This record gives sequence, structure tokens and C-alpha cells, in this order.
Amino acid sequence: MVTFYNYFVKCGPQASISDVAEHIYYIRNLIGVDHIGVGGDFDGINKTPRGLEDVSKYPELFAELLRSGKWNVLDLKKVAGLNLLRVLTQVERVRDDMRTAGVTPSEEYLSDSPDTIGNCALDINSVQRVTEV
Repeated sequence: MVTFYNYFVKCGPQASISDVAEHIYYIRNLIGVDHIGVGGDFDGINKTPRGLEDVSKYPELFAELLRSGKWNVLDLKKVAGLNLLRVLTQVERVRDDMRTAGVTPSEEYLSDSPDTIGNCALDINSVQRVTEV
């Protein structure tokens, strides 16, 4: 999910709606449109990008993406929610398979890492993974 935390979007104190659009485009080029969703994290950030002050501004973000000419309507529908619905459906299947197999959920706590606090990017390689099913 793409959050709107300024330092994740731009590595600076103030991002804009255009910066968020470019950030989403950059992510699409890295991993593909089928793996992108939007979750502004409005309850977890103290400053929003200019033009994305709350969820009522989502239409402007999607208009900005469409205006760029780099996106088609189906891709934007995926980003807006189709991808999330697909993933949730897959998660429900995994949940059901785990329940059938008698696998219990992990209760392992992932502590805050000093390597991730204050950085504008998360080093995914420093995060320990929970055993996969």
C-alpha cells in the first residue's frame, strides 16, 4: 500500500499530489500495477502532501494519474481497490487452508528497529520474516 508520509514519498518535509503520483508510477515500474494499493495512512502521519489533505482528495490523485497519460482506466481501478479485493480473497483462502491444516497464527512481536526509525526508506532486508506456510 502506498502511504502519503512525506518522507516516504519525497525524502523531504513537504510532498505534493504530483510527487505522490510520481511515487506510485515509480512503484508500478518496479513491481507492476497488480501489486499497488493506496492507503494514505491519515491516522498515522502528522503532515500530508499538498493536495492530499484527506480521503476526499483521492479523486484528484486519480485524476492526476490519468492526466499523466501513463495509466489506463483498468490499471487505476486496480490501484483504487481491485488489487486489494484480490489479495483479501487470496488471504481468505490461505486462512481456510491454515485452519484445515491446524496451523495457528504467529504471535511474534516485531520490535522497532533503530535502522528504520528516522529513515525515509525501510530496509526490507533488515526485517526478520515470519515463517511462511
